[in-house]
Amino acid sequence: MITLSEYLIRSLHERGVRHVFGLPGDFVVGLYDIFERDGRLKPIVMAHEPGAGFAADAYARCKGLGVALITYCVGGLNCVNAVAEAYAEKSPVLIVSGGPGIAERKPNALLHHRVKNFETQRNVFEEVTCKATVLDNPVTAPRQIAETLATIKRLNRPGYLEIPRDLYLAPVSAQPVELPPIPLDAEALEELVAESIEMCNNAERPVLMVGIEVHRLRLAEKVRQLAAKLGARVVTTLEAKGVLPEDETLGVYAGALSSGTHVRQTAEESDCVLMLGAFMTEFNLGVYTAHLDPRRTISVSNEEARIGHHVFPGVALEPYVDALLGARRLLTHSMGATAEQVDHPPVPARDDAITVNALYRLLDKRMDRDHVIVCDVGDCLFAAIGLHIPQETGLLAPANYTSMGFGVPGAIGAELALPEKRPIVLVGDGAFRMTGNELATAVRYKLSPIVIILNNSSFVTLQNVASGPFNDLIAADYRLMLDMYLPGRSFRCHTVGEFLDAFEAAEVRKAPALIDVVIDPQDCSDVLNTFSVELARRAQSSSQVAPSEMTD
Repeated sequence: MITLSEYLIRSLHERGVRHVFGLPGDFVVGLYDIFERDGRLKPIVMAHEPGAGFAADAYARCKGLGVALITYCVGGLNCVNAVAEAYAEKSPVLIVSGGPGIAERKPNALLHHRVKNFETQRNVFEEVTCKATVLDNPVTAPRQIAETLATIKRLNRPGYLEIPRDLYLAPVSAQPVELPPIPLDAEALEELVAESIEMCNNAERPVLMVGIEVHRLRLAEKVRQLAAKLGARVVTTLEAKGVLPEDETLGVYAGALSSGTHVRQTAEESDCVLMLGAFMTEFNLGVYTAHLDPRRTISVSNEEARIGHHVFPGVALEPYVDALLGARRLLTHSMGATAEQVDHPPVPARDDAITVNALYRLLDKRMDRDHVIVCDVGDCLFAAIGLHIPQETGLLAPANYTSMGFGVPGAIGAELALPEKRPIVLVGDGAFRMTGNELATAVRYKLSPIVIILNNSSFVTLQNVASGPFNDLIAADYRLMLDMYLPGRSFRCHTVGEFLDAFEAAEVRKAPALIDVVIDPQDCSDVLNTFSVELARRAQSSSQVAPSEMTD
């Protein structure tokens, strides 16, 4: 027999987890003490629960599982948005919450942190996780833990475990739990593969589109082999940028937001698009400017497979990729990657005012395999479409759910998961205001992110949608944020030369650094210009719908 806490720690450690992110509170502080004394999983105390959720999400994207350790309701409900992001983007995060003890869960109990009833928090998390469980019985707890972790792994979605605080030390069986294998519809897989081979073999211009699930399921190498076997041109979605080496792809396909006209034409003129693990959201579709013919599209994710209008249930992505790799009848085409030649503007002079386009061009020349880029949303993400990411897991961003605030805490999770990498954070001033105080966490745990703030005193992404004072931010000198904790590691830049000097200084010393890049409020990347026009057009057309049409 071992304790329930020991069983949980062992289960997480066996799955590669070495850190958990959160804040202690009286319903979970006992679990923090147990984790700290055990030593296998290091608790990382964050500044706020949203940061804990974002850090756990980034850790999960790098390691395969991330854990947030939070207290009941006041902590857990603070974390819901970050968990919703992980659910929307298929990131395997486990939320572990302390909770009121079994003996405390009495009718009409006057207990702090409780909302409506003792099930409120679990009920909320049921909406943003694939499985939400209260471990209220030591006899069944090991199986519930095993089933939750298995469901997280199978679906790449977050899960939730709540542990009453008087059961932390409850004895449970130490025996590993054997779970039945996940059923696979072999007939559906065979039919899907046969139709896929026929469609690919009959194509003259096949394209393989790589989605983010290829990374989540650690299938990058297999998909590289499949691309070579098929001989198709390869593009990625925005979320999957960097999942394959970028010299092996044409670039990002996202309709009008694609990384080049050649990329867009290649995908949209293809007579067979094989989409693997891709989310077709309006961002990935370039605000609905994408034009992919569903009759010429094969789309396979870990939850659904489609060829044209045919739907194949019970087929997962990895068995499908394995089957195509082993298929002898799949013909090899000779398309190959033909990168588009891009005419870059002249290299900016040192005295030139820094712009978004100039900043990203300068950064692109200084990135290498020792860096991981962590993007927040807005123009910092749109401009990143043009970056050349040198390796898998080279870019982390909430490109589907697009919640602000991911950048700084995401870098903490990324660096702890990949200690050999140095995070470069790209974050707007609006998002930095939300979670920038997590720099204190980076200082506390001796981490070394380089945080680059695009400081334009504005929610610039929204300006072209609906211009108004609600999009304005008060001007601020963000150097003071890091100076509170680590003086001398902050820089403020108005020109190209100042940025180059600041970045060089930040690279020299392995410690947190902050570069506050002051950008004209009217300046934005070329991609954001295109995006804003399309978003404004859609917002305008939606606002003109008559009340009678809305109720039809």
